[in-house]
Amino acid sequence: MRTRHGRALALALAVALSACTPNPISGETAVPSPEPTTPPSEADVTELLNGFLKARVAGAGAYQYLDVPEEDVPLLYATTSGGPYERAEFEPVRGIEWPYGWMAFKVRLFAGDTVVEQLFFTLPDGRLGLEYQPDGFGADIAPTTENGQPMAMPYNYFGGQVTLHAAHPWIMSDYHLYPFGRLIPEGPGVPPTTDGGQRIDWDHLVLMADPAPVGTACLAGPGPADAEALAESIRSDPDLEATAPLAVSAGGAEALMMDVVIAAGGSVCDALPPWNLGGDPGVVVVEDIGIGTVDRMALGLSTGDRMRLYLFDVPEGLSMRILAVAIIGPESRFERVVEAAWPVVDSIEFHTP
Repeated sequence: MRTRHGRALALALAVALSACTPNPISGETAVPSPEPTTPPSEADVTELLNGFLKARVAGAGAYQYLDVPEEDVPLLYATTSGGPYERAEFEPVRGIEWPYGWMAFKVRLFAGDTVVEQLFFTLPDGRLGLEYQPDGFGADIAPTTENGQPMAMPYNYFGGQVTLHAAHPWIMSDYHLYPFGRLIPEGPGVPPTTDGGQRIDWDHLVLMADPAPVGTACLAGPGPADAEALAESIRSDPDLEATAPLAVSAGGAEALMMDVVIAAGGSVCDALPPWNLGGDPGVVVVEDIGIGTVDRMALGLSTGDRMRLYLFDVPEGLSMRILAVAIIGPESRFERVVEAAWPVVDSIEFHTP
């Protein structure tokens, strides 16, 4: 499977500030201009960041420094254990192309032995305010870390019936048929930039409610009664090779785990939209039948890819019978994507009404 979900961002070199070392917060308070007409000066940005960090150490008043005051910033006034911040500092982030010419800063807040680091941006259009991007624009810098560990954030899917926690280097997204995550690329040849068209070789984690095996004419086959029946349907597909399902525990629930690859000479399903780009063999299909419409999505595999598939029989009372979680990547880096995906899979929780 090869998808291109990265945003097409216009890239421009960030305007670098002259200071190269962390700046301790001052006692000054910034007053953002309501209608700026020129890009903020270095002095304005420094005052803004000093005021923002001073407010976070004080435990109140930090939202006024955000471009969107309602924006959710993790660990705003304290660590995960509730420890208040004692001091803070910031430094500009250099050597990376941020989209739209935004300037980026890494802030550090200290609470005893705990250090929280976060990535913030200032806008180039003259507005004097800070913005927190939960995905960090897909860069290799985690948006929030605590003692060096990326912070996992909760994500609710399928109307709140399924919750999981994911941290950098995952970027989680949603779609009514298939919530999915993209793993930020790394390694030799990967540019240290945002995802503005330069990072295109992403590995994926996909969630699907009540998937069906691929049937005749490349459409959805009969809906399986449970996870075991779905696993057997996949194993019996002559276009696929799949390992025997293994019972595992993930997120406090029981699941079947199996690996799937394309069989030698496997046929393609050109009619399967939209995640079998290039006519890849489909593994499972989900359908949403509306009034006069059928929204269909097939999860496919490209040559050289492998899929780690987890199949859950969900608790009674939910709108689905089966939840499938697929982790997809090429054989050459499959171990990386599987290892990175396991904490996400193992955090899954089901919520009955």
